[in-house]
Amino acid sequence: MGYKVSSTADLVNIINSGNVKMKNFHLIMGIALGGIILDGYIFATLGIGVNGISATFGLKAISIATISAIMGVGALIGAIVGGYFTDRIGRNKMFLINMIMFILGSFGAAFSFNVYMFLLFRAMMGAGVGLDFPVALSFIAEHSKLSSKGKNVSIWQSINGTGFIIAYFLIIFVLAYLSPGNNLWRYAAGIGGGMAVVVLVLRYIYMRESPIWLATQGYLKDAVQILKENYGIEAEISGETGKKMRDIRPFSAIKLLFSKKYRTRSILLTIISPIQAIEYYAVIIYLPIITASLFVTGQIMSFEYSAIFQFFGVLGPLLAMAIVQKLGMKKLGIVSSILIILVLLALGLTSNLPIFVAFALIALFIFVHTLGIGPLPMSESSVSYPARIRGTGTGWAQMMIRVGTIFGLFLFPYAHAYFGLKNTFLFLLFVPIVVLLTFLIFSWEPIGKDIDNEWSGEDEIAITA
Repeated sequence: MGYKVSSTADLVNIINSGNVKMKNFHLIMGIALGGIILDGYIFATLGIGVNGISATFGLKAISIATISAIMGVGALIGAIVGGYFTDRIGRNKMFLINMIMFILGSFGAAFSFNVYMFLLFRAMMGAGVGLDFPVALSFIAEHSKLSSKGKNVSIWQSINGTGFIIAYFLIIFVLAYLSPGNNLWRYAAGIGGGMAVVVLVLRYIYMRESPIWLATQGYLKDAVQILKENYGIEAEISGETGKKMRDIRPFSAIKLLFSKKYRTRSILLTIISPIQAIEYYAVIIYLPIITASLFVTGQIMSFEYSAIFQFFGVLGPLLAMAIVQKLGMKKLGIVSSILIILVLLALGLTSNLPIFVAFALIALFIFVHTLGIGPLPMSESSVSYPARIRGTGTGWAQMMIRVGTIFGLFLFPYAHAYFGLKNTFLFLLFVPIVVLLTFLIFSWEPIGKDIDNEWSGEDEIAITA
């Protein structure tokens, strides 16, 4: 069957229809998500390496908190910068740039000889993964048919959880066989750099630019050529060939996110993104500490418990993928918030729980968080904005998540030390309550909406004015 393409809308409709199938779709999507695995891996190692870093550089409590949070700061900066440049220079170039940054940061951190050098390279690692989120989810959304966009972008949380599991098992191996002593954090950073090299090579070999992004930039002829190569179809230009669009102005693009047309979805994402991240990173990064507190385990066993818990962080998003297209993202967020409230109440108001009950509650917390409010900010942002500002929109959501990440990383050690674990769980109740109210107040639901054909001439004027 041959296709004639005379406009961006024609090309978008071909992909949205689902009548064509991308060659090596699952392989390409897996490579696109490689940076998100690294994000999970490297954030898991934050809690693992704190004691060794402290011993190596002679740090006090406030310095340790800074070490933990600095990668979140780098990711915050990388998210908004990466979101803008994802729209400006394209998805494929950003895929390579962010991996190069991560590789340099990882190996630089592994061989750091003072705390300032370590802070610099750890921030660079954070910037690398912060850059990766907007481009990865934009890329996936733009290669998915309309009826499965929500499902496909929702897988990212499961992939991120897999990164945590990989980290725990690799650290168990290093502890058991390599006797790292206080240098465990060096091994963790170096292994992460090696994984990033593999991702970079695969991206260089297999990745091509998003045809939807090319078309929205005015490169319709190039977009059709990649469409033919990626999907193995007959397609040809009919009529206009597109004209080069003016470059997006960064502040104009962000301003457009909060214009009347996009305001509801942007406000919703601005609220839920940092709030849910406070809860998630306050708990998930410090799982080895939590398991040691609840189950009185040794070092290796606490990592084994943490790895088992993270399996539930993989299962939650898989269930979300199965139901999100029918249930919708709004209802999924509401259900998840209510369940989290119940679990946190159970953890905070009960004492002397049997081990199997405490284990079940922590596992359930991770499952219901990653089922809904955890992945929703990034999943929702990637399908809430058209291609011309999709990177900026996902970058904005990712930046807000990193704001919450920094608070969560700072919050838990102090809350745990001063209030105890149970009271910390009760304090975190404000998170699902705020998220629940936000979903009830704002009515935005992106599932089933043809976002890429939503772009208008007024929008074009706004981002280039």
